[in-house]
Amino acid sequence: MTNKKRIGIFASIFIILCCIYVYIDWDIIKLKNGYTQPMIITYDQYDETPIPIKVPKHKLKNLNISITDLYYYPESQEIQYGLWYKKWYYRGKEVPWRVFDVSFVSDSGQVSNISGVATKDGLIDVFQIRANQKITLKQSKSLKMIITSVKQEGKTVTPIVKEEININLPQLTS
Repeated sequence: MTNKKRIGIFASIFIILCCIYVYIDWDIIKLKNGYTQPMIITYDQYDETPIPIKVPKHKLKNLNISITDLYYYPESQEIQYGLWYKKWYYRGKEVPWRVFDVSFVSDSGQVSNISGVATKDGLIDVFQIRANQKITLKQSKSLKMIITSVKQEGKTVTPIVKEEININLPQLTS
């Protein structure tokens, strides 16, 4: 077998594997790149239009995760967003179902903790669509997002690494 044939076979196998990856992870690829909005829709939000909020920092190196922009539903007072990480960073029996605690603190001091998580497993990544309820941003100018990796032993949850992002809010009229 000549070198040209070997290179052709390896290139063909590589292209086929890339196509399989894209086919299997297409939904996650669209969510990660902003082509699809991460949503957990309830009956209350069916006709509600979310307000996009840009996040200044999408990759959190200390936690080995990435996040999407935020989507605020003013009538139902909920923030939705996506968070993803590589499977090999967080795995094993010691990892709790949620892996991270995420909370928001508005400039008025209002705190919102996680209220819903939908998980999508891919070949390489785990993508979580998250929702934080009961937060009013109408009079707020900034928002602090606090993401903490946690370890759970029984009912005891221990924080490991915490990272904060300060987000400037657009003028919200609703």
